[in-house]
Amino acid sequence: MQTTFVQQASDNPSAQTNSRQDSLLVPPPAAPGHVTAGARKRRLKTGRRIRWPAETTGANGNGQANRALIEALSSSRIYKEYERAFVELTGQPMSLQPVETWQLPYHGRRNENPFCALISGRSRACAACLQVRERLCQQAASRPRTVLCHSGLCETAVPVRLSDRVVGFLQTGQVFQKKPGPRQFDQVAAQVAGWGLGVNREALKRAYFSGKVVSPSGHESAVKLLAIFAQHLALISNQVI
Repeated sequence: MQTTFVQQASDNPSAQTNSRQDSLLVPPPAAPGHVTAGARKRRLKTGRRIRWPAETTGANGNGQANRALIEALSSSRIYKEYERAFVELTGQPMSLQPVETWQLPYHGRRNENPFCALISGRSRACAACLQVRERLCQQAASRPRTVLCHSGLCETAVPVRLSDRVVGFLQTGQVFQKKPGPRQFDQVAAQVAGWGLGVNREALKRAYFSGKVVSPSGHESAVKLLAIFAQHLALISNQVI
């Protein structure tokens, strides 16, 4: 099982985790107006246009069918039982998402990170989180990938594949791989203040430091569980539609 970690710029709090394999850069958050339904055509603040790999875009006319399949799988008894077992075992949130979505994967779900829950209702923070998710899934078309978000939390996506195409992603995350320190929080707090979110600093601090810390080996084990389940979902997909 290979999980690729993506490390951002060195002055970012996410520098806590060692970079593995090839290094990819998650760009800074775009302005909230950039979050539109035209996912593949939306230009980021950097001026670059996101281009999803052809195997994930539904270019062969399967986009709506893929979304319907993910919805059916998410509603299936076997998925619900697995999700319940996963979150109880790991203490991490879990979600099955279509390739393109503008919904935060763990919002309102069990084990959602308190810090993420606190800021997710604000448009600037939501835009930043969605942008990280978009980049993560764009790079996870062929194998599981893990990135660090702008707040130093790990986010992981595991592709669910049918034949030669990706129909969705199993996701988990919102966890630290190393206990954050005061300096890291100061950087995050400054970032939140710069977004103009108006969140009380003490409440932000309590939420941030209450985040779950998972060891690298524990993270790898969780990713393996998701990868095995992704294969199982592919095998049973014809039974739920």
